[in-house]
Amino acid sequence: MPKPEGVAKQLVTDMMAFREFLPVIRSICNPGLKQRHFDEIIHLLGSSRIDGTTRLSSLFPKGGVKVEKIKDKLEEISETATKEYSNERTLNKMNEDWAPM
Repeated sequence: MPKPEGVAKQLVTDMMAFREFLPVIRSICNPGLKQRHFDEIIHLLGSSRIDGTTRLSSLFPKGGVKVEKIKDKLEEISETATKEYSNERTLNKMNEDWAPM
């Protein structure tokens, strides 16, 4: 069954190529990211914008920035945003708790 085998091999190849983008997707989809974080990411990618309609493939055009080169920096930006988001939520909760007093 050469055709199904070829499809399976192509699928494995495509999935392996996609795996390198997972840290980027995780970093960009962080709910704690604010505009300043996106500005930093946009600068890092050399892209003009990132919004809800931006395709992952447009962030990494052929001959452009390679994922391997920026993956660590994206994760660092995302981690910082997560910590800031957590601190903001904690502060808001404290303000709510102390407001009646």
